[in-house]
Amino acid sequence: MIPFRSFLQEKGSISIEFNSTFNLVSIPELEKSMDKVFLELPEYITIIKRQKMDQGMGYALNANFQLSKLFSLGLYSKYLTSKSENDFRFIEDNSFIGLPADTSYGVYTQKVTNFVLGVYSDFALNNLKFWPNNNWLSRLESKVTIGIGYSYSQFLKFTYSNNYKNGVLGELNTASGIHLNGKLKFGYRLITSPIFSSIGIHVGYQYLMSNPLKEGKDSTFKENAPRLSFSGLTAGIYLTFGK
Repeated sequence: MIPFRSFLQEKGSISIEFNSTFNLVSIPELEKSMDKVFLELPEYITIIKRQKMDQGMGYALNANFQLSKLFSLGLYSKYLTSKSENDFRFIEDNSFIGLPADTSYGVYTQKVTNFVLGVYSDFALNNLKFWPNNNWLSRLESKVTIGIGYSYSQFLKFTYSNNYKNGVLGELNTASGIHLNGKLKFGYRLITSPIFSSIGIHVGYQYLMSNPLKEGKDSTFKENAPRLSFSGLTAGIYLTFGK
């Protein structure tokens, strides 16, 4: 994660943060359901290459208000997307009209998107009284961040082939859930002045488990619809700019 932030670390200041993330994704319930779907495909459809969703990209926009030197409160929004592409072969039997079998190749694409809107709070450990102020440690910053939000997820299914080059939207399922996250930041202030920048690392954990997917048109999941899970450990680097 690399956020870019402009802020004052004084009471009453406002900060805006943008960041982009590379995420390792694990959606076991969805993948288990899709394995079953592929196994039950008719014989004339063959999956040549099976790809699972194991990574994705995320983007976020946060707004932060400094309540005091120790605490700040803010709003955060996150958007995450991940997809898998599965190559397939479709053999159409034309013998009943006196023609040879027709073979088509295409891509069965699955895409998951998730949007989160919530509130969070920062606790600045480096502004506690015991934190050194007169040596090199004064350049270190450390924060604990805790957030809670509401998430809205979608599962989309597209099919592309030499017969349907523009793609066919086969399904759209939606789900909602609660997003919880906490992380610890350690940074080093590169410039100690009213205008400063810092660089650091953060580690944490996020919990995000949706409700079961709602059945959509031409639903893939006839029963026991899966939930979408984006829970797991998070880690990255950050870079801040301030005035």
